[in-house]
Amino acid sequence: MIQLVDKAYGFLSRKLMRGMAPDEKLSVARLAAECGVSRTPMAEAIHRLIDEGVLMQKSRSGTYPAALC
Repeated sequence: MIQLVDKAYGFLSRKLMRGMAPDEKLSVARLAAECGVSRTPMAEAIHRLIDEGVLMQKSRSGTYPAALC
């Protein structure tokens, strides 16, 4: 059985690969609802993607896709 964090991670990874604008702010609640998980596994998936450099967190602003070089 797929862990909820892995489900959220896969969902968000696919969403990012399909293309999100670098200025598109991520909403944990909205993404969790779209994926069918609670906010906690989605937040953990987001932190994992931040650690991998795929997402970036701007102080006092939110989390956004990292700009592709």
